[in-house]
Amino acid sequence: MPRRFSYLSERLVTEDGVIAMGLAAILILIGTHARVGVLVVLYAINVFITFTLSQLGMSKLWWKRRHEDPARARKIAVNGTGCIFTALILLLTVTLRFYEGG
Repeated sequence: MPRRFSYLSERLVTEDGVIAMGLAAILILIGTHARVGVLVVLYAINVFITFTLSQLGMSKLWWKRRHEDPARARKIAVNGTGCIFTALILLLTVTLRFYEGG
Protein backbone atom coordinates (compact mmCIF):
# COMPACT_ATOMS: atom_id res chain seq x y z
CA MET A 1 0.00 0.00 0.00
CA PRO A 2 1.19 3.54 -0.62
CA ARG A 3 2.70 5.27 2.39
CA ARG A 4 0.08 8.03 2.39
CA PHE A 5 -2.65 5.50 3.25
CA SER A 6 -0.95 4.91 6.60
CA TYR A 7 -1.37 8.52 7.71
CA LEU A 8 -4.93 9.20 8.79
CA SER A 9 -4.41 12.94 9.03
CA GLU A 10 -3.09 13.38 5.51
CA ARG A 11 -5.33 15.29 3.14
CA LEU A 12 -5.17 12.74 0.31
CA VAL A 13 -6.34 9.77 2.39
CA THR A 14 -9.97 10.83 2.08
CA GLU A 15 -9.60 11.62 -1.59
CA ASP A 16 -7.89 8.30 -2.34
CA GLY A 17 -10.48 6.41 -0.31
CA VAL A 18 -13.30 8.01 -2.26
CA ILE A 19 -11.57 7.19 -5.54
CA ALA A 20 -10.96 3.58 -4.44
CA MET A 21 -14.58 3.12 -3.36
CA GLY A 22 -15.83 4.69 -6.59
CA LEU A 23 -13.67 2.36 -8.69
CA ALA A 24 -14.84 -0.65 -6.66
CA ALA A 25 -18.46 0.42 -7.18
CA ILE A 26 -17.92 0.74 -10.93
CA LEU A 27 -16.33 -2.72 -11.06
CA ILE A 28 -19.23 -4.23 -9.13
CA LEU A 29 -21.75 -2.55 -11.42
CA ILE A 30 -19.92 -3.87 -14.48
CA GLY A 31 -19.51 -7.34 -12.96
CA THR A 32 -23.18 -7.66 -12.02
CA HIS A 33 -24.47 -5.95 -15.18
CA ALA A 34 -26.20 -3.48 -12.82
CA ARG A 35 -28.89 -6.02 -11.85
CA VAL A 36 -30.72 -4.57 -8.88
CA GLY A 37 -31.54 -7.98 -7.40
CA VAL A 38 -27.87 -8.91 -7.21
CA LEU A 39 -26.90 -5.52 -5.82
CA VAL A 40 -29.53 -5.76 -3.08
CA VAL A 41 -28.19 -9.18 -2.05
CA LEU A 42 -24.63 -7.83 -1.96
CA TYR A 43 -25.79 -4.86 0.11
CA ALA A 44 -27.61 -7.10 2.60
CA ILE A 45 -24.54 -9.28 2.98
CA ASN A 46 -22.36 -6.23 3.56
CA VAL A 47 -24.77 -4.85 6.17
CA PHE A 48 -24.89 -8.07 8.14
CA ILE A 49 -21.12 -8.55 7.99
CA THR A 50 -20.77 -5.09 9.49
CA PHE A 51 -23.42 -5.71 12.16
CA THR A 52 -21.92 -9.08 13.11
CA LEU A 53 -18.40 -7.68 13.42
CA SER A 54 -19.55 -4.72 15.50
CA GLN A 55 -21.54 -6.95 17.85
CA LEU A 56 -18.60 -9.33 18.13
CA GLY A 57 -16.29 -6.43 18.92
CA MET A 58 -18.62 -5.13 21.61
CA SER A 59 -18.93 -8.61 23.12
CA LYS A 60 -15.15 -8.86 23.22
CA LEU A 61 -14.89 -5.43 24.85
CA TRP A 62 -17.35 -6.30 27.61
CA TRP A 63 -15.64 -9.66 28.15
CA LYS A 64 -12.30 -7.90 28.64
CA ARG A 65 -13.90 -5.43 31.08
CA ARG A 66 -15.85 -8.08 32.97
CA HIS A 67 -14.00 -7.36 36.23
CA GLU A 68 -14.41 -3.58 36.02
CA ASP A 69 -18.11 -3.21 35.24
CA PRO A 70 -20.79 -4.71 37.51
CA ALA A 71 -23.42 -4.63 34.72
CA ARG A 72 -21.19 -6.58 32.34
CA ALA A 73 -23.30 -9.75 32.25
CA ARG A 74 -26.25 -7.90 30.76
CA LYS A 75 -24.04 -6.11 28.25
CA ILE A 76 -22.35 -9.34 27.19
CA ALA A 77 -25.75 -11.02 26.85
CA VAL A 78 -27.19 -8.21 24.73
CA ASN A 79 -24.21 -7.93 22.39
CA GLY A 80 -23.67 -11.70 22.28
CA THR A 81 -27.30 -12.28 21.33
CA GLY A 82 -27.05 -9.57 18.68
CA CYS A 83 -23.90 -11.18 17.31
CA ILE A 84 -25.53 -14.60 17.12
CA PHE A 85 -28.68 -13.29 15.41
CA THR A 86 -26.83 -11.15 12.88
CA ALA A 87 -24.42 -14.01 12.12
CA LEU A 88 -27.37 -16.36 11.54
CA ILE A 89 -29.06 -13.86 9.23
CA LEU A 90 -25.77 -13.44 7.37
CA LEU A 91 -25.34 -17.19 7.03
CA LEU A 92 -28.91 -17.65 5.81
CA THR A 93 -28.59 -14.80 3.33
CA VAL A 94 -25.36 -16.15 1.90
CA THR A 95 -26.58 -19.75 1.63
CA LEU A 96 -30.07 -19.04 0.34
CA ARG A 97 -29.00 -16.31 -2.10
CA PHE A 98 -25.69 -17.88 -3.19
CA TYR A 99 -26.66 -18.27 -6.83
CA GLU A 100 -28.15 -14.76 -6.94
CA GLY A 101 -24.85 -13.07 -6.17
CA GLY A 102 -24.27 -14.01 -2.52
